[in-house]
Parts: sequence; structure tokens; C-alpha cells
Amino acid sequence: MKRTLSTYDVAGELMADKNAAWSRAGAYALAGHIEQLEQELGEETELDVCAIRCEFSEFSNATLAALAYDWQKDEEKSDEENEADALEYLNENTSVIQFDGGLIIQDF
Repeated sequence: MKRTLSTYDVAGELMADKNAAWSRAGAYALAGHIEQLEQELGEETELDVCAIRCEFSEFSNATLAALAYDWQKDEEKSDEENEADALEYLNENTSVIQFDGGLIIQDF
């Protein structure tokens, strides 16, 4: 038996995962990303919140995310320049889901 979930339902399931710490905005962004992938691939996916928790991470900004993956901040650059460089680094190495308040990356 299958149950079709809306973006709202998926976001709710993600936020209900007690072992994850998705923000509301992050959960909705991730749910939208999953829905978009389904449409692009033309196939339904099974919602596995544990697998999603293990595959994606949420950060408040690109600099913090990139630092978690051994990217080095340039102390001679401004915070804005480092943020732009960090976002470029992440986009070159993984999937990045940006939303108001942060970003989610596919762990690599």
C-alpha cells in the first residue's frame, strides 16, 4: 500500500524525526528538493527520514558548512567574500539547497 505525501507532509515527517534538528524552513526546503528530484527523474521515492538525516546536513551559512569539510577561510578576505568562496566550493563538490535562513548540503 502506498500513501502519497504532500510537501507539507514530508516536511512534517522530517521535523518529527527526533534524531535530526531540521529547522522549519530547512525541512520545507528539503521536502521541496525531494519533490523536485522526483519530478525530474519521473519516479516516486520512498520517504526514509533516517537516510535523509544521514545524507544531508543543515547549516546557517556556507562558511560553516565548508569549514566542516576542510575548506580554509582566507583571513585577508571579508566575511562576505569568504561566504561567496565557501558557497562556490560547496557547489563544486555537492548539492546545495539554499533557503531563507541557511542552506542544506548533501554530505560528501
